Amino acid sequence: MARYTFRLCKSCTQMHEVSAWPSECMPEARKRSALPCPAIRSDGMDATMNHADGKLYDSRSGYEKAVRAAGCEIVGNDQPDERQVSEVPNVAQDVKTALEQLKAGL
Repeated sequence: MARYTFRLCKSCTQMHEVSAWPSECMPEARKRSALPCPAIRSDGMDATMNHADGKLYDSRSGYEKAVRAAGCEIVGNDQPDERQVSEVPNVAQDVKTALEQLKAGL
């Protein structure tokens, strides 16, 4: 005696046999990324001295762990904050005054 299993379809709200599920009711496969493969960051690196404890590390995770244990933070590749640059003071008058004083022998 054959046994059939039916389930309720979330797409069309009808009952379908599981072994003969209609293709139009199949969910689309979700892509994790547009990239062909996930990004992989290897743990190996050239020997690098940790200035916090003075030891050499050839493992990225070991280096980062030692930096955090010393209470430090790894920075780099950060986007700069958008700060307003103050206007550069007009130094032309200061230079002119300094030259006049130099010529006058003060």
